Amino acid sequence: MQSLKGHHRVTLDHLEPARPDQPVHPDPLIFETVNHDDLFNVVEKVRTTIALDKDEAASLAVGLKLLSEVVLRHRTDPFYVDLFNTLSTFIDQIKTAQQNKDV
Repeated sequence: MQSLKGHHRVTLDHLEPARPDQPVHPDPLIFETVNHDDLFNVVEKVRTTIALDKDEAASLAVGLKLLSEVVLRHRTDPFYVDLFNTLSTFIDQIKTAQQNKDV
């Protein structure tokens, strides 16, 4: 049976520290992950639905999808139950906003 999850490599380059006393990390943080959604499509939908600039919208979409995929896999673990419910509600609000925009 074919997997219904997309496989992604995430690369994070540190451009500037948050504070002057923090170092710049010269090596990128690179990791691989899977997600049941097309992340590129999700980013585009968030960019056209929510009033954020394009980088902030991408940050929200990617961060939310990475977090929600982990929470979804562990949704029966008591540590994640409340977060799963909260994320589900928030994601539903984004989907509703997209549907209302399409009308």
